[in-house]
Amino acid sequence: MARLCGILTYSRVERLSVRLYGEWMPQAGFINGMPVKVRVMRDCIVITPQHTHGLFGCIEGMG
Repeated sequence: MARLCGILTYSRVERLSVRLYGEWMPQAGFINGMPVKVRVMRDCIVITPQHTHGLFGCIEGMG
């Protein structure tokens, strides 16, 4: 929001998004609220579950 001469002006920001949902997600290993790893390549997006044991392994390796 910007203020110009006492008049409020608004600019619209378009955000691209992809929303995934369905009964197939738990069968594919995705649990609601779990962290995911997203890899973006030309013409391809790969989304994989980021299991917590993998996260703890990364944290231990950093210490």
